[in-house]
Amino acid sequence: MDLNSVIPSCILKHLTVQGMTMKRNAQTDARVAALLTAPLNAWIALSDDETRLVAEGETYQDVVDKLDKIGDESSFILKTPPNWRPLAV
Repeated sequence: MDLNSVIPSCILKHLTVQGMTMKRNAQTDARVAALLTAPLNAWIALSDDETRLVAEGETYQDVVDKLDKIGDESSFILKTPPNWRPLAV
């Protein structure tokens, strides 16, 4: 997937997470690609380096069960938003 065709370059140039700016590199590109392949409005597990989607499910427990089944103890779980539009709070 060509991230430049999916996400505006201004977003890819500097990804902002919790007030910290991360410069674009191969790992941040892989993280964005993993998130873009994840289903929206779902629970997902990303690999510990945040570059690969490991499991997905409708509920948190679905994802935990899938991780237990494959013996993965290092992935982390998060909920994807209903859409990837910018949100102002």
